This record gives sequence, C-alpha cells and structure tokens, in this order.
Amino acid sequence: MKANELMVGDWICITYFDKPINAKVNEIEKYSDGHYAVCGESIYACGDEDFLPIQLTEEIMKKNRFVRKQLMKRWIISGELELIEDTMGNSDLEYWFSVSDQYICPIHYVHELQHALRLCGLYELADNFVVE
Repeated sequence: MKANELMVGDWICITYFDKPINAKVNEIEKYSDGHYAVCGESIYACGDEDFLPIQLTEEIMKKNRFVRKQLMKRWIISGELELIEDTMGNSDLEYWFSVSDQYICPIHYVHELQHALRLCGLYELADNFVVE
C-alpha cells in the first residue's frame, strides 16, 4: 500500500513497530528520503512497506451501524447505498459497493469503502468511520 493512495481520515495498519497498530490518518507529509509522516494520535515516520490495509469485516460494519439484510446478503449503508456480499465464488473479493442496484466497485478494505463513501458525498460517515 502506498502513502500517496491515502486520504485524510483513512484507517490503515502501520507495521513499523513490534506490534502493528491501526491508525486514522490525519495528515500525510512526504520526506525527501521516501518516508512519510502519518499523523494519527502520534506521528509515525514510515515507508510505504509499513502501511497495510485493514480488512473490512462484519464486526466493523456493525460498529458503523450498517443494517444487514440476511436474505439478500446485503449491508445497507444509507438509502440506496449497499455493500453486496460476493456470491460468485471469487475467493479474494468480499463485497461490491452498489448504488441503486448498480455494482460500482469491489471493496476489500476499510479505506476503499471510505473512498467510495466520499465519492458519494458521505464525507461525514467516511471521516467518522469506526474501526476499533
């Protein structure tokens, strides 16, 4: 994962330390040596190899008050916005982001969902996303 793909408010895992930590990006600053300062609760200077995405899970969706429609294998986000569980047997894909039943993009990770929500104008939901 590359730091230049991140947006302020994204949740990522930083593996630079002995124990990986999840952090919300508040600022990104590039240094001349290729390292980045990513400000969460603290400032972390890391290289791209130290950033990992956070897998989107059922637990995270529940924390963000998404409503599961069990019969249709869908998570209702807001109005016509849904996450549809992949039922095509694609082992590396978990969900499709859908607007009015139109499949827009695949979603694997928390930051991908946050980007899709921002593109739909749901900045507050994306920026106040709950991971922990």
